[in-house]
Amino acid sequence: MRMKGIDVKEAQHIGWRHGDPSRDKDLDGRPIQSNYVVFVYIKDCVLYEQDGWTRYDPKNAPAIPVAHGGTYYAYGKTRKSSRGYETVPMYFCKDARVYTGTIHRDID
Repeated sequence: MRMKGIDVKEAQHIGWRHGDPSRDKDLDGRPIQSNYVVFVYIKDCVLYEQDGWTRYDPKNAPAIPVAHGGTYYAYGKTRKSSRGYETVPMYFCKDARVYTGTIHRDID
């Protein structure tokens, strides 16, 4: 699947919730407003069983540090490679599912 021109796949280890400006900060340290999606690792969430499914409660999980491009997608921290390029992870929330992709850029 492609979103915003990036190839993405579903990330079953990452969940989401709405931002809480009193505790969630973006990569620049600014509060994340409640109309924005915050991405969380499911391993940091409380898990429970409901209707035969394992579900997660993201309420108290810490947010993954990101810079939002819009209310439903964000860019992660840039990582430099020793091979002459850098990567930027991208996170998308669509239909209550999280998708991830990566931007690769050459370093001049």
